[in-house]
Amino acid sequence: MITCIYIFIITIITIYIFMIIIMIIYFFFTEPLRNLALHKPANQSSTHSDVASYGAFRAVDGIRQAYWVPPYCTHTTDEHNPFWYVDLGEQHEISRVEIVNRAGYGERLRDISVVVAENQGKYDQTCGHYKGPGKKVPMVKMTCPERTRGRYVKVQVATAHKLPLTLCEVEVWGY
Repeated sequence: MITCIYIFIITIITIYIFMIIIMIIYFFFTEPLRNLALHKPANQSSTHSDVASYGAFRAVDGIRQAYWVPPYCTHTTDEHNPFWYVDLGEQHEISRVEIVNRAGYGERLRDISVVVAENQGKYDQTCGHYKGPGKKVPMVKMTCPERTRGRYVKVQVATAHKLPLTLCEVEVWGY
Protein backbone atom coordinates (compact mmCIF):
# COMPACT_ATOMS: atom_id res chain seq x y z
CA MET A 1 0.00 0.00 0.00
CA ILE A 2 2.78 2.44 0.88
CA THR A 3 4.58 1.49 -2.34
CA CYS A 4 1.47 2.39 -4.39
CA ILE A 5 1.16 5.77 -2.66
CA TYR A 6 4.89 6.39 -3.17
CA ILE A 7 4.63 5.55 -6.90
CA PHE A 8 1.54 7.77 -7.23
CA ILE A 9 3.31 10.74 -5.59
CA ILE A 10 6.43 10.28 -7.74
CA THR A 11 4.24 10.11 -10.87
CA ILE A 12 2.40 13.33 -9.95
CA ILE A 13 5.68 15.14 -9.20
CA THR A 14 7.14 13.94 -12.51
CA ILE A 15 4.08 15.21 -14.40
CA TYR A 16 4.31 18.62 -12.71
CA ILE A 17 8.02 18.90 -13.48
CA PHE A 18 7.35 17.97 -17.11
CA MET A 19 4.59 20.61 -17.34
CA ILE A 20 6.90 23.27 -15.88
CA ILE A 21 9.62 22.38 -18.40
CA ILE A 22 7.11 22.64 -21.27
CA MET A 23 5.93 26.05 -20.02
CA ILE A 24 9.50 27.32 -19.72
CA ILE A 25 10.29 26.19 -23.26
CA TYR A 26 7.10 27.79 -24.58
CA PHE A 27 7.60 31.16 -22.87
CA PHE A 28 11.32 31.49 -23.54
CA PHE A 29 11.54 30.11 -27.05
CA THR A 30 8.39 31.34 -28.77
CA GLU A 31 8.29 34.86 -30.11
CA PRO A 32 5.35 36.91 -28.81
CA LEU A 33 2.98 38.54 -31.26
CA ARG A 34 3.42 42.28 -31.66
CA ASN A 35 1.71 45.07 -33.57
CA LEU A 36 3.83 45.18 -36.72
CA ALA A 37 1.99 48.19 -38.19
CA LEU A 38 2.62 50.63 -35.33
CA HIS A 39 4.17 53.85 -36.72
CA LYS A 40 4.90 52.25 -40.11
CA PRO A 41 4.37 54.14 -43.40
CA ALA A 42 0.78 53.98 -44.64
CA ASN A 43 -1.11 55.26 -47.65
CA GLN A 44 -4.70 55.40 -48.89
CA SER A 45 -6.58 55.86 -52.14
CA SER A 46 -7.60 59.45 -51.34
CA THR A 47 -7.86 61.77 -48.35
CA HIS A 48 -10.91 63.70 -47.15
CA SER A 49 -10.15 67.36 -46.48
CA ASP A 50 -6.45 67.50 -45.58
CA VAL A 51 -3.72 64.90 -45.10
CA ALA A 52 -2.61 66.31 -41.74
CA SER A 53 -6.04 65.65 -40.26
CA TYR A 54 -7.26 62.47 -41.94
CA GLY A 55 -4.20 60.95 -43.58
CA ALA A 56 -3.39 57.25 -43.67
CA PHE A 57 -0.90 57.58 -40.79
CA ARG A 58 -3.80 58.06 -38.35
CA ALA A 59 -4.53 54.32 -38.48
CA VAL A 60 -1.04 53.37 -37.26
CA ASP A 61 -0.44 56.08 -34.64
CA GLY A 62 -1.19 53.79 -31.69
CA ILE A 63 -4.26 55.75 -30.60
CA ARG A 64 -7.20 53.33 -30.36
CA GLN A 65 -9.75 56.14 -30.23
CA ALA A 66 -12.93 55.55 -32.21
CA TYR A 67 -13.96 59.20 -32.46
CA TRP A 68 -13.43 61.08 -35.69
CA VAL A 69 -12.84 64.48 -34.02
CA PRO A 70 -10.27 65.57 -33.02
CA PRO A 71 -8.77 63.75 -35.96
CA TYR A 72 -8.04 60.24 -34.72
CA CYS A 73 -9.08 58.37 -37.87
CA THR A 74 -8.21 58.11 -41.53
CA HIS A 75 -10.86 59.20 -43.99
CA THR A 76 -10.98 58.84 -47.77
CA THR A 77 -13.27 60.79 -50.06
CA ASP A 78 -16.52 59.27 -51.30
CA GLU A 79 -15.24 56.95 -54.01
CA HIS A 80 -15.67 53.49 -55.47
CA ASN A 81 -13.47 50.81 -53.87
CA PRO A 82 -11.45 52.98 -51.48
CA PHE A 83 -8.42 51.35 -49.86
CA TRP A 84 -5.74 51.85 -47.21
CA TYR A 85 -2.45 49.99 -46.84
CA VAL A 86 0.60 49.82 -44.59
CA ASP A 87 4.18 48.94 -45.46
CA LEU A 88 5.61 46.76 -42.67
CA GLY A 89 9.13 47.37 -43.98
CA GLU A 90 9.98 43.69 -44.41
CA GLN A 91 8.34 40.27 -44.67
CA HIS A 92 6.52 39.08 -41.55
CA GLU A 93 4.32 36.18 -40.49
CA ILE A 94 0.89 37.74 -39.94
CA SER A 95 -1.49 36.18 -37.45
CA ARG A 96 -4.42 38.60 -37.29
CA VAL A 97 -5.58 42.11 -38.17
CA GLU A 98 -7.68 44.26 -35.85
CA ILE A 99 -9.52 47.35 -37.11
CA VAL A 100 -10.96 49.99 -34.76
CA ASN A 101 -14.18 51.22 -36.37
CA ARG A 102 -15.39 54.79 -36.21
CA ALA A 103 -17.98 55.56 -33.55
CA GLY A 104 -20.91 57.14 -35.36
CA TYR A 105 -21.15 56.33 -39.06
CA GLY A 106 -19.77 52.88 -38.20
CA GLU A 107 -22.18 51.38 -40.72
CA ARG A 108 -19.85 52.61 -43.46
CA LEU A 109 -17.44 49.84 -42.55
CA ARG A 110 -18.80 47.03 -44.70
CA ASP A 111 -17.76 44.66 -47.43
CA ILE A 112 -14.09 45.08 -46.59
CA SER A 113 -11.32 42.64 -47.32
CA VAL A 114 -7.90 42.50 -45.71
CA VAL A 115 -5.28 41.26 -48.14
CA VAL A 116 -1.55 40.69 -47.80
CA ALA A 117 1.28 40.96 -50.33
CA GLU A 118 4.97 40.20 -50.36
CA ASN A 119 5.42 42.81 -53.11
CA GLN A 120 3.38 45.98 -53.48
CA GLY A 121 0.65 45.59 -56.06
CA LYS A 122 0.41 41.79 -55.90
CA TYR A 123 -2.04 41.18 -53.07
CA ASP A 124 -2.44 37.42 -53.39
CA GLN A 125 -3.24 36.36 -49.82
CA THR A 126 -6.58 37.05 -48.17
CA CYS A 127 -6.53 37.47 -44.42
CA GLY A 128 -10.27 37.93 -44.07
CA HIS A 129 -13.49 39.59 -45.16
CA TYR A 130 -16.00 41.56 -43.10
CA LYS A 131 -19.48 41.83 -44.58
CA GLY A 132 -20.77 44.35 -42.04
CA PRO A 133 -22.26 46.83 -41.74
CA GLY A 134 -20.32 47.80 -38.62
CA LYS A 135 -23.02 50.02 -37.12
CA LYS A 136 -22.48 48.89 -33.53
CA VAL A 137 -19.18 47.09 -33.97
CA PRO A 138 -16.31 48.93 -32.26
CA MET A 139 -13.64 46.55 -33.56
CA VAL A 140 -13.33 44.05 -36.38
CA LYS A 141 -10.87 41.19 -35.84
CA MET A 142 -9.73 38.94 -38.66
CA THR A 143 -7.61 35.87 -38.04
CA CYS A 144 -5.38 35.19 -41.02
CA PRO A 145 -4.84 31.69 -42.38
CA GLU A 146 -1.74 29.95 -41.08
CA ARG A 147 1.47 30.87 -42.90
CA THR A 148 0.16 34.23 -44.12
CA ARG A 149 3.33 36.13 -44.86
CA GLY A 150 3.94 39.53 -46.39
CA ARG A 151 5.23 43.07 -46.23
CA TYR A 152 2.11 45.00 -47.28
CA VAL A 153 -1.31 44.76 -45.64
CA LYS A 154 -4.26 46.37 -47.40
CA VAL A 155 -7.80 47.10 -46.23
CA GLN A 156 -10.08 47.59 -49.22
CA VAL A 157 -13.77 47.95 -49.87
CA ALA A 158 -14.56 44.83 -51.87
CA THR A 159 -17.72 46.12 -53.54
CA ALA A 160 -18.45 49.29 -55.44
CA HIS A 161 -20.19 51.22 -52.66
CA LYS A 162 -19.46 54.89 -53.14
CA LEU A 163 -18.63 55.67 -49.52
CA PRO A 164 -15.54 56.83 -47.69
CA LEU A 165 -13.32 54.36 -45.88
CA THR A 166 -12.70 55.46 -42.31
CA LEU A 167 -10.29 53.52 -40.10
CA CYS A 168 -9.47 54.69 -36.60
CA GLU A 169 -6.69 52.17 -35.96
CA VAL A 170 -5.35 49.15 -37.81
CA GLU A 171 -3.20 46.70 -35.88
CA VAL A 172 -1.36 43.94 -37.73
CA TRP A 173 -0.38 41.25 -35.23
CA GLY A 174 2.43 38.88 -36.05
CA TYR A 175 6.15 38.31 -35.71
